[in-house]
Amino acid sequence: MNEKAYRLWLAENLGLGIPFSQLCSRLPSPHQTQSQTWQKEWLDHPIRKLHEQWRAQEETLSQVLTLMTQAQWGKIPPEIPKVKKISAACFLGDYYSQNRPILLDGLIQDWPVFRQWSPPYLRRRWGSLSMSCQRKDLVRPKNVRCPEKDAIVMPFSEVLHDFISDDVQGAFIVANNRLLQQTGFEGLIEGIEPLPSWMCGPNRLIQTHWWMGPSGTYTPWHHDSLNILFCQIWGHKRIRLVPATEWVWMQNQEGVFGKLPKEAGAKNATPHVTEMVLEPGQALFLPVGWWHEVESLSPSLSVALTHFSFPNAFEWIDPTHCTFDRHSEDSP
Repeated sequence: MNEKAYRLWLAENLGLGIPFSQLCSRLPSPHQTQSQTWQKEWLDHPIRKLHEQWRAQEETLSQVLTLMTQAQWGKIPPEIPKVKKISAACFLGDYYSQNRPILLDGLIQDWPVFRQWSPPYLRRRWGSLSMSCQRKDLVRPKNVRCPEKDAIVMPFSEVLHDFISDDVQGAFIVANNRLLQQTGFEGLIEGIEPLPSWMCGPNRLIQTHWWMGPSGTYTPWHHDSLNILFCQIWGHKRIRLVPATEWVWMQNQEGVFGKLPKEAGAKNATPHVTEMVLEPGQALFLPVGWWHEVESLSPSLSVALTHFSFPNAFEWIDPTHCTFDRHSEDSP
């Protein structure tokens, strides 16, 4: 690492309140003699006072969120509430507007894709079409979080073959492949109805997302910037959840992706984690900002809907664009 990188690392961690002596001991010997000069540069820098004010505001916000979380978990059981039917007023008042998840058991029972469609049916109707997807054995490690960056084009029939044979290194489809917007696949929307009155927003083709893959298909910890109704058609998925108010305990690594602090090696982390298995015919309301991790336990088809009848657009600022990293005390 060059001198500039070490100076930036020292300034970042001094700004986080880590003692100078602790930081100095981690610097390579050639730079330890320069560290006092770098420390003085930081202490004399006009932005330091502004940064201290920003940190104080952040700590205050963290305390408020902690109190909100404690109050919330005093009222909401760790298990996600489950109902068969729910009115629009109840869904909006008790869950959507309150940023609370709910499991709907029976909402999609009458959908053709659930009751009547099958892999052979999909192959007969759409199998000859080519589509954009991924193969697990071709996704580079750097793109595990965004596999669509390694997308390939292949016949839908081959995707279905990998699905039926449960080829764990085979093809899979994620939301960002935008299957229903690919040429010829618009008819898939016919299988995803009827819908409740609170799911009648515009642009269904754009806001209906297809997830399909073999056992072991995995989406790491992340949160979404809008509300989602996640519907399980075939197979089972294990989902782990952390409330949006507990972002202060999550390690945000890149965009909306991160890790549980204990999995990232941090100390004193106490997020509430709820784990569940989503079964065929069930739909999970995932509120905006809730962290979640998803793994297919068997060949799985899921549909994610975002066309709610209520406002579903939120301003989101990527915290990983900020220079300072809550967990940056390790040497560069």
